[in-house]
Amino acid sequence: LRSRKLSISRIFATSGKLKQGKLVLDWRKKLQSRAEVRRTVEMMLDKLPAAFTKEVYLARCDEIYQHVYENYADSGRSVYASI
Repeated sequence: LRSRKLSISRIFATSGKLKQGKLVLDWRKKLQSRAEVRRTVEMMLDKLPAAFTKEVYLARCDEIYQHVYENYADSGRSVYASI
């Protein structure tokens, strides 16, 4: 379990895909932008070992997308930047 968490963290930390071009101005207001962010999350999770069922995979995608939606404002500004 710990190694899976590290793998997920490593993928998101090194990818930068979300911040580079996906979390643009008003991204949460535009359907296409939200879909691109969701697809990027799915593509990043696809890089992990296939240890989950399809249902678990989709649930994790939902959880991560929701986290990004709630914590990364327009233009990639994060609630974590102030910490």
